[in-house]
Amino acid sequence: VRTINTFNSALSHRLYAGADILLMPSRYEPCGLSQLIAMRYGCIPVATDVGGLHDTIVDIRQNENGTGFLCDTVTSERFSGVISDALASFANKTLWQDLIRNAMNPSRDSREMPAIVAAAGLRLAQRQSLGKADASRAAIFSPSDHL
Repeated sequence: VRTINTFNSALSHRLYAGADILLMPSRYEPCGLSQLIAMRYGCIPVATDVGGLHDTIVDIRQNENGTGFLCDTVTSERFSGVISDALASFANKTLWQDLIRNAMNPSRDSREMPAIVAAAGLRLAQRQSLGKADASRAAIFSPSDHL
């Protein structure tokens, strides 16, 4: 096990590309670029159903065109159950390949990305106006920088 306490874009993309599943047990997620990047690499997100994760992940258990797995309640027990569902799906290679195909579908990304970025910007502005975010941490980003 190794810890790297810095941001390294090239390394992060290699990790996404080499992983099968991305775990995102967030309590609050205004946008969530991690799941978008992961899906582009065919890494399936398992996340809590909040904010930008709700906006960008379609639960395969609810929709055959799903792109990942969502947990409706932020508890370790519920999240563990969703992980178990994801692992059971991983064992079904046909289902898993369909899930990867759905997640990597470029037409889905290009169609939804402007709305996702706009919603993330709105959430960040609302959060800052409530004094919950440090303005120095705010970033303006382009989807092409990350995907």
